[in-house]
Amino acid sequence: MSLPPTADDRLSLPEVEAALRALSPADWERALRLARFRVGGLADWTGESLLSEALAKLLAGERAWRRGVSALQTLKNVLHSLASNDRKKQTGAPIDRFATVDLGVDDAEDEDYVLGAVAIDERSPERIAAGRSQLAAIESLVADDEDAQMVLMAWSEGIRGKAAAEDLGFDMKRYDAARKRLERKLEAVSNLRNTQ
Repeated sequence: MSLPPTADDRLSLPEVEAALRALSPADWERALRLARFRVGGLADWTGESLLSEALAKLLAGERAWRRGVSALQTLKNVLHSLASNDRKKQTGAPIDRFATVDLGVDDAEDEDYVLGAVAIDERSPERIAAGRSQLAAIESLVADDEDAQMVLMAWSEGIRGKAAAEDLGFDMKRYDAARKRLERKLEAVSNLRNTQ
């Protein structure tokens, strides 16, 4: 764990605000994609609300923005931290989201009677753990390649090909190069998945 940044190592609040105002529309779209990617599995968040919370924390000075770190990398780190904290809260929460809920309706002869709202996750704990480890492996594989990260996020939203390139603000040559690098990196995880 690294030490918290000192006042000299972090941007001041006016510098944070100026850096955020300097982001291009394409950068904001990338930030929103990062947020949508991080919000997966969180019950009470949308990508937009998670990004808003991250921005609020940065602008309030509750989260540090280290000097020399890009805006997207800073947002990625804050989004990851917020999502991780929320997952920990859900894990230790006193309410089981997967429990059967009795709606309190006593008349079972009524056609509109609903026995309860049941949320069922039929995956085994082993499959859930394997999926999480595969996701972590994929994230680490593309950690050093921002273009591949952006293509991966577009794919996670079901956008591919020319539509993904346009959405990301890439020309087709840049998109294809990032796609090929991503596919090569994903082969290892694909092989791992096929053996399980």
